[in-house]
Amino acid sequence: MTSPTTFPHARMLADLEAATAQYPNEHKSRHWDRFPEDYQRLIADTAVWKEFRRNGLTAAFDSSALLTETPPALIQNLKIVARYRETYDDLCGLIGSGFVRRHSENEIGEPEHIAVDGLKVTITDLRLIYNAWRLYACLSGRQNDRLVIADIGGDYGGLSAKLKRLYPNATVILFDLPEVNAVQTYYLSQVDPDGRIGGFHDIGDRGLGALLDDGFDYLVLPGWTMHQLPPHTLDLVINTRSMMEMRALVIAEYFRTIHLALRPGGFFYCVNRYTNKAAGERIRIKDFPFDDKWRALISEPCWNQPWIHELIVQRLDKPANIPLRSLLIGLPPTTVSDIGRELRGVVGRLITLIIGDHPSINPGLRWTVRNWKHRAERALVQYVKRNEKLHRVARRILRRPE
Repeated sequence: MTSPTTFPHARMLADLEAATAQYPNEHKSRHWDRFPEDYQRLIADTAVWKEFRRNGLTAAFDSSALLTETPPALIQNLKIVARYRETYDDLCGLIGSGFVRRHSENEIGEPEHIAVDGLKVTITDLRLIYNAWRLYACLSGRQNDRLVIADIGGDYGGLSAKLKRLYPNATVILFDLPEVNAVQTYYLSQVDPDGRIGGFHDIGDRGLGALLDDGFDYLVLPGWTMHQLPPHTLDLVINTRSMMEMRALVIAEYFRTIHLALRPGGFFYCVNRYTNKAAGERIRIKDFPFDDKWRALISEPCWNQPWIHELIVQRLDKPANIPLRSLLIGLPPTTVSDIGRELRGVVGRLITLIIGDHPSINPGLRWTVRNWKHRAERALVQYVKRNEKLHRVARRILRRPE
């Protein structure tokens, strides 16, 4: 094994060791408790990085094989080749082959791939290209802005690198597990050799907020440091296919920070399964703790993965007229408890229908009957006044002078 003495390997190992010493237990769910015990040794072995995207180092968050069974780089299975080609053609038809080819990157780490007209193609990269295209459309016209982007659970760094290429003045912060941070640091150092990469050691006593003024292109940090972000710092928050693998209390922790750190007008790109039990508990995107200051821009099944929901929401500075949660409640799956909540809502609306609320907004049956009564009385009075004989009789009954 070659001992790491230069960047990025020395930085990767130093940050991993320092972050591991402060590892909160709740941040590693059952799904992510899968890294080998000698993972730090593997990180330090510079020889494994040439093929890191197919030798198992990224098996938990990429389509890699096991360490002991490194597959050939070029996929030979004809069924898999056909599926990859179909996915490639489908994406090109959706967003254009030019965007796909410009933002394809499957050289670093030598992942399993197929070849299409001289281009290396992987399913993982195609999905990241689609994500980048979605966000590029969302942030149209801001290519020269000094954006601050947070990618929570940013896989090996593929999407962050694509966004940095689209927004060269942006600072991209990757929040993830320390083991994944090591992979991200390596990948970003290879895909963007001139980019400045900050890590866990750079926080020191200054705090995360101070690093945003230090000119880093990327900050690669453990997820539990995100709460150090100052209010209204972020322009875009991304989570693609990883909150669904976290425990509910960790999701809630991230949302508290997102609610504070995202600027009004900023965006949250949330792409997660409708339901998942990988963390050891049922996690549903419909239960994510969004507050009432969100506006939904896109809410639909994800391209190429209809079991995953794609959500783009914009942060507001005041409560939305229609709460986002009222939209999410209708997403699958539906459980008995969901039906119970809906029944309670129906009962509540029935009570309001009978009793009423504000007479001008939601009068209910009580106010409606009262209004009908008043209208009938007014109509009767007008009819009597127009009939002279009835009018005189009415005045005598009421003992009023002629």
